[in-house]
Amino acid sequence: MTNKNATTLLSEKAVMVRFITRHWSGIKVDKGLREDLAIITKAKDRSLHVSKYLVGRDCNKYFRSILDQFRRHHYYPLTVPWDDNSTGSNGSVRNGYRLCPTSKLTELQDAYNKAFLEFDVEVKGFLKNYPRLIVDAEQHLGTAFNIADYPSIESLKEKFRFELQLKQVEEIDGDKDIRLNVSKELKERLVRESQERIRQNVKTIGEETVATLVDAVSHLADKLKNYDPSDKQGSFFKNSSIDNVKQILSVLPSINDDILGSDPKIHATHQKLVSALAKVGKVESLREGTDKGENKRKSVAKELDDSIDELKGDFLNQAFGGGNND
Repeated sequence: MTNKNATTLLSEKAVMVRFITRHWSGIKVDKGLREDLAIITKAKDRSLHVSKYLVGRDCNKYFRSILDQFRRHHYYPLTVPWDDNSTGSNGSVRNGYRLCPTSKLTELQDAYNKAFLEFDVEVKGFLKNYPRLIVDAEQHLGTAFNIADYPSIESLKEKFRFELQLKQVEEIDGDKDIRLNVSKELKERLVRESQERIRQNVKTIGEETVATLVDAVSHLADKLKNYDPSDKQGSFFKNSSIDNVKQILSVLPSINDDILGSDPKIHATHQKLVSALAKVGKVESLREGTDKGENKRKSVAKELDDSIDELKGDFLNQAFGGGNND
C-alpha cells in the first residue's frame, strides 16, 4: 500500500492514546541525616544515601498496584508502540503515545474507567488519613521527623494523576494543510518525511507484534515438548503460558486489520493458532502422565510450531521491509 493510503488507514481505524500517571512516593532524601551517618561511620557523605519513609514504607503500594494492573492487563495488550517515550527539555522521560485500534477503544476506555475509580478511591482514602499518618510518623521517625517534609493537603492532591489521553492520527496532505506555508520543495520534503515516519512506525509495530507472537507461541510449544510429568519443577508449564498466547490472539486481528493492512499471513497464522488452542480443552489434560497425555502434548506443540512457521525467517523483511510503494 502507498504511504498516503497507510496514513488514511491509520486515521480512520486507529487512535493515538497516552496514559499519564503519577503519585506521591512518600520518600524524602535527607542530606542532614546523610552527613550525620557519614560522621558516625567515618565515611564520605557522597558515598552514602539516606532516605526517609515519611508515612510508612508501603504507603504507595496500592497506587502502584492499580497502575501496574491497568498497564499489564489492558493498556499494553490493547495498544502498540507509536512514539512510546519522549524526552522533555529537562532530560526527563515521559510516556509517549501508543496506537489503539478503534475496534478496541471501547474495551480500553471501560478498563480505564474502572481503574480510575479504584485509583480515585485510594487517593481520597489516603488524603483523609493523611493528618493521622503525620502524627504517627512523628512517633516512628523520632528526631528525623521534620514537619517541613510534608506537603499541604492541597499540594498533595496535585501529586496524583491518572489520565488517559486520546488523539487522532493526523492525515498528511501537503496540498490541504494550511500550516505548511512554505515553498513547494520544502512542503514536499516535510510531507515525505512525515509519511516516512509513519511508515517506519507501522513497520516497527509489525515487527514487534510478530516477534511477540512468535516468542510466546514458541515458548509454549517448547514447554509442552519438554514437559515431564514426574518433574514438577524443572519442566513445569504454567496456565499463564497459554493465557498469554490467548491474550495476544484476542487483539491480533484488530492490529492486523486496522494498522498493518490485513496481512494475509498474519491472518492465516491467527486462524491456525485459534484452531490449535481450541483442541487443548482442559489445560490439566496436557499434564497427564499417560500415553494419551504425551501424545496430546506432542500434537499441540507441533500444531503451534507449524502455525507460526510462515512468520519466521525472512517474513519480516518481506512484509515490513519496504517495496515499490514506499
